[in-house]
Amino acid sequence: MSSSDRRNTPQASALLSLPAELLEAIFKDVYTHAAPRVPPCRALLPLHDKLLKARYAKVKIVGSDMLERYSTAVQTRSPVGLACQPLKVMSSYHFPHKKLSGIAFHKFSLPLRNLRNLDVDNMQFVTAFVEHLEKSSAPPFPHLASLALTPSEHEPVAVHALRKLTSLTSMTLALYRAAIAVEGQDETGVTTLPKLTFISLAIRGGDFSSNVQLVASALALRTLNIKHYVANDSYGALLDAAAKLGTVTELTLSGAGSPSWKTPKQLKSFTRLADLTLGSGCTTRDALTFELLRRLPLQSLHFGSDTIVSSDHVLALITGTDKLDSLQTVTLDNIYADCDDVQQWDWHRDIDALYQWLKKGYTKPRWTKTFSRQGCQTFIDAAESEGITLSGSSVEAIDIEDDISIDKDDVEGFLERQRRRDRRK
Repeated sequence: MSSSDRRNTPQASALLSLPAELLEAIFKDVYTHAAPRVPPCRALLPLHDKLLKARYAKVKIVGSDMLERYSTAVQTRSPVGLACQPLKVMSSYHFPHKKLSGIAFHKFSLPLRNLRNLDVDNMQFVTAFVEHLEKSSAPPFPHLASLALTPSEHEPVAVHALRKLTSLTSMTLALYRAAIAVEGQDETGVTTLPKLTFISLAIRGGDFSSNVQLVASALALRTLNIKHYVANDSYGALLDAAAKLGTVTELTLSGAGSPSWKTPKQLKSFTRLADLTLGSGCTTRDALTFELLRRLPLQSLHFGSDTIVSSDHVLALITGTDKLDSLQTVTLDNIYADCDDVQQWDWHRDIDALYQWLKKGYTKPRWTKTFSRQGCQTFIDAAESEGITLSGSSVEAIDIEDDISIDKDDVEGFLERQRRRDRRK
């Protein structure tokens, strides 16, 4: 062998001749101060990985190329996978998801048995993950506490398989639709998710029976967030299942802006509901809706953006003989206003920016017949008198509207004076 060949051939480190205890002590001291990116030789790779356990504990993967490299690492170097607790798989403009070819998910998942948190937006990964659950006789991730599956693609996902994850405390699903379970497939052998206290569902369609069973299995459920809500039998069954648990204290319902929907009748069965958020598309301006709300032990009530609210009926919740005594906090985000801080600009240096501000620099609040500026102000005064904590964009809209009026007068006056000066030149 030539001298050149010897230089290019990996050589075993002389450190390997040391006793194992001494070798590890030396490496611990070195890695504490300045850990190398690679070990002196391949034989020291297991020790290298062991000492860098903290570095491998929290993993964020961006794009499919990085995911394939990480898959190879955990399958060939078990300490890398065993150290991983939170794992986030995402994409970006520069690092997109492409079709994965080099990942055998069963082999990939075996070293990840200490995983605590999993957050994935890759559809192929999500599909492989769920298929792995379906084929597993025992929960493959015994310590997994938090799961978020948020792919953007429209492929169906077998939601029923997630009931095998008995250690979950939090679950977030943003899926286009749930896969239809074939006969017997929804029987996972697990009847409850005893630790699951938080569920967020944004599922547009598919087999809603899987979603209902998932919620019904969460016997300790405290918080339920539902997006893409529609007033139909499927969502009615979902709310019925949640109400029957008797444990839910926080509920958020948000739909599309159109069609509008009324507060569902199932709410009256949530006997422990303390925190309610009604979001986009909800219409709450009739007396029957507020009679329903008075039956609940609410402490916090939030009306989100794109909701239609009656200020008079909300006022009656906090005042008078029929007020809801348990209510402590109200958030009103049904009215929006915005104004760029034009007063902080150098007006003399950029006249064009002032003209642009007059066109696009502010958004006036769009008061309605059922929620006027006067009605909002009356509610603000009543909340202060009753000791109710009040917040939200609707409350801020009054001051912002006043700021817009003042700023507009100032800017228009300044520009008019500038035009006069220009004409005199």
